[in-house]
Amino acid sequence: MTFRFDINALRAIAIVGVMLFHYKFNVSRGGYAGVDVFFVISGYLMTRIIYNGLTKQTFSYLDFIKKRFLRIVPSLLFLVSSVSLICFFIYLPAEYMVQEKNALASSVFLSNVWYWLNSNYFDPNSETNLFLHTWSLSVEWQFYLLYPFILLLIRKFSKQIKEQTVLLFIIIVLICDVSIVCTYVYPTASFYLLPTRSWEMLLGGLAFLIESQYSQYKYSKLVAIIGYSLIGISFVDFDSTMSWPGFYTIVPVLGTFMILVANYSSLPLVNHSFVQFTGKISYSLYLWHWPLYVISQYFGVELDLGIKLLLIFMAYVLGYLSYKYIESHNFEIKTVSISFVSIMLGLVITSQSVTNKYLFKKNTLAISGYRNTHQQLIDEQMSVGKCFITSKYSGFSSYDKAGCLCFDNNKKNFLLLGDSHSAHLYLALSEALKPFNVNLLHASASGGLPTVDPTGSERFLEVMRYVYFDFIPKNKVKLDGVIISANWRQQEEGYLSEQLSKTALYLRKNNLKFILIGQSEVYTMPFPLIAARDSEYGTHSNARYLDKQAFIIDAYLKKQFEDEYINIINHSDFPETAQGNIPYMFDDNHLTSYGAALVAKKIVSDSLVINFLGSH
Repeated sequence: MTFRFDINALRAIAIVGVMLFHYKFNVSRGGYAGVDVFFVISGYLMTRIIYNGLTKQTFSYLDFIKKRFLRIVPSLLFLVSSVSLICFFIYLPAEYMVQEKNALASSVFLSNVWYWLNSNYFDPNSETNLFLHTWSLSVEWQFYLLYPFILLLIRKFSKQIKEQTVLLFIIIVLICDVSIVCTYVYPTASFYLLPTRSWEMLLGGLAFLIESQYSQYKYSKLVAIIGYSLIGISFVDFDSTMSWPGFYTIVPVLGTFMILVANYSSLPLVNHSFVQFTGKISYSLYLWHWPLYVISQYFGVELDLGIKLLLIFMAYVLGYLSYKYIESHNFEIKTVSISFVSIMLGLVITSQSVTNKYLFKKNTLAISGYRNTHQQLIDEQMSVGKCFITSKYSGFSSYDKAGCLCFDNNKKNFLLLGDSHSAHLYLALSEALKPFNVNLLHASASGGLPTVDPTGSERFLEVMRYVYFDFIPKNKVKLDGVIISANWRQQEEGYLSEQLSKTALYLRKNNLKFILIGQSEVYTMPFPLIAARDSEYGTHSNARYLDKQAFIIDAYLKKQFEDEYINIINHSDFPETAQGNIPYMFDDNHLTSYGAALVAKKIVSDSLVINFLGSH
């Protein structure tokens, strides 16, 4: 097989885009599309291998899988075993067990399915998952297992290569359309699973079929330049708020397709030695760059420019060492298979029982494992599945209108509206408002912005549209006011101001006064882990893990809505862990019942709230 310098350059572009995105470089806000570039490349190369083997009648499925296994598994196992060993001594038991489950799923190429089944709104921040990036390897491996049979079927139903090209194109268009639709209905499944990602790899296969028919192409240089430009545009202009995979995914995927078809390697940048070096170690570099970032954040390292550059340097060093001593080594299938089975057994054991708990104090373990031991209490606190609808429930049909929107004619009736940041306050705020003779109604859902023009998941839109356009118009005379609470940090400042202004205008037109509960702190890792380590070592490290954007949004909204904005964020005076080893938050931004009680007390003490309630 002739070496393709352009494909190696594409690998370099893809990994650099992904790495810059993960390391928070603004120049690559859409760098996550590098994974899509990898998918197309993989589809092209696998089609080339399988198709040529079938044509020459030398293709062996077992030999094909064996080569893929030896290509991917050794480096992956080395990463998983090394990271697991290191984290045994530095990670708290509850978190370590979670990481080992992720490691196991990654090692058997089911991490994409695992994250789909176990990922919901209240999971710890994805940036704490050491093996999050392996979902794409799982997708590719699943594709390898099935793809030879797909090509056999295509060749069976169409004998001529042009017919096969047309048939494959039709299949790609159909799957792409389904993928775009699924992203709006089942976004997590669409992101992680092979069926909705397969069209990207199949497009790589289409590139091979077209290339084989047009080996001499007059405008190949122009086509290649346009392809690189499309990838560059997606890296620079796209961001993580876009639905993905979706319509915009076509841009980097099409760009990669064009470069593969053009087969043009005479551009100076393509042949640059550093670009080719990066492409050569791209797989190992991809494996190591993410755990470096996660571990640095686990210790609260501030991600300034110097640290970012240091992480990149370390990723290159580890990526090169992995490439030279693991990836490039010609391991025997027997050796790799024995290692694979041994490591799998080890991961099964460590993911089921925390083996490093003897390294930490009893109080530390209780704090770090708070969420695992108090999930039922958290669900009750937030009225999950009743007044607060999450991805676990079937949407608006699960919302208890009678119980959550019940008026009390002997009290003032205020409506608490929002996302999870209204839900975690509901019980505590209801209790704190009792001396003010207030009945608090409640409507919230996860995954959106609670404004009159709501954005977010379908369940969120259903709840918000009902409240704003059905419940409020019919009951505005009974309502004494509206309280809106949300995690404002997730939105852009200008857009947030615009949407809240529209909502304020809508409520005023309906003669309803309102207040906005301010942004609370957001941490870069689950708060119980921070509190647990502080308990273990007698430190006070909260401030090191604070997300700065939360304070920027808080200051911005306070300035924009000073007459309605209730400040609750803690700048320096952070609550201690309560008696019974109860932390202030149960993840990186949601309050426990103890934390909610403290915030509710702060809210009802605010003069703006006292005036809002009509009390003295």
